[in-house]
Amino acid sequence: MDMTSTSSTQTAANQTASNHPSFEKTARKDMNEAGLSGSSMDSTQLVIGEGLLSGLREPKVLGSIVAVVLGLTLAYSAWTNHQATRLKTGNDGLFTAQKALSDQQVREARIGLGLPAEAAKAETPTSADAQKKQTEEEKAAEAKKRQAEQQESKQISEQLEKTQFEKFDVDAKYAGPIQQLKKVAEEYGSIRPGFEARVALAGLYFDHGDLTKAVEQYGKATESAPSALDRGLAFNLLATVQESAGKGSEALAAYEKAVSTGESAAQADALFGVARTSLALGKPERARTALEQVKKQFAETPMATRAESLLADLPADKK
Repeated sequence: MDMTSTSSTQTAANQTASNHPSFEKTARKDMNEAGLSGSSMDSTQLVIGEGLLSGLREPKVLGSIVAVVLGLTLAYSAWTNHQATRLKTGNDGLFTAQKALSDQQVREARIGLGLPAEAAKAETPTSADAQKKQTEEEKAAEAKKRQAEQQESKQISEQLEKTQFEKFDVDAKYAGPIQQLKKVAEEYGSIRPGFEARVALAGLYFDHGDLTKAVEQYGKATESAPSALDRGLAFNLLATVQESAGKGSEALAAYEKAVSTGESAAQADALFGVARTSLALGKPERARTALEQVKKQFAETPMATRAESLLADLPADKK
C-alpha cells in the first residue's frame, strides 16, 4: 500500500476521532486488545464506526427507526386482536354445532321413548307470595308435575346411554350437526376450536362403528393440535382406534409418537399402549422396555405397580 495514502487515511481518521474523545478512547482500546494497533485497519474501523454513530445522530434516521418500531407494534397489536376475534368466532361455531348435535340426540331419544319430540316449555316459577296462597291440591299437582319431569329426564338419559354405541351412518343421521362440526374443523383447524371439532367428529364415528372415518379425523387432529399435550392425546386416541381395527403396527407407531411428545399426561397411556401392541406383534422386549420406563418415570404411583405386575407376566423374547 502507498505510504502517502496510508498516512492520509490515518490523518483523516485521527481528525474525525478527535472530535469524539470517548469514541476514540473506546475504539482504540478495543483495537489494541485485538492486536490491530498502528495498522491501516485501525484507521478504517474508526472511520466506519464514526460513520455509524453520526448516522444514528441524524434526525431522519432516528425518525425512520421510530416509525419501523411503531409499525411493528401496531402490526402485532392488530394480529393479536385478529387472533382473539378468530378464537371467539371459532368457539361460538363449535358451541353452536355441539348444541345442535345434543338437541338432535335428545329429540331422537324422546321419540324412541314414545314422547313428543320437543319438551313442553318450562313455566315461569311460582313466586313466593303466590306459593303461600296455593291450595293443597295445587301444591300436590305441582309436586306431581316436577316428579314426572324428573322421571322423564332420567328416562332420556338412559335412552341416550343405550344408543351411545349403536352402529349407524353418522353422516346421514346427524347430517346438520356433522356439517357444522366439519365447517369449524376446516375453518379453525390451526387453533383449539378446530382441533376440538376434529376430536368430536372422530369420537362420533368411533362410537357408532365407522373406524375408517374415525382414523381419518384423529389423524387430522394430530396435525392441527395446538399444543404438544393435545398432540400426544390425539395420537393416543388415534392408536386406540387403529388397535380396535386390528392394525397393530399402525397403532404401535402412533403410541410411539405420543411418547415422543414428552408430555407425561400422554406418555403413561401411550407406554402401556406400546407394551400391549408390541406384545401382540411378538415383540416382548419392546414391551419390557416400555413397562420399565413406566416404572421409572411414574415411580410410587399405581401405574408403576401395574407395570411391575405386567412385567412379571411377560414371556421371554423370541430368538
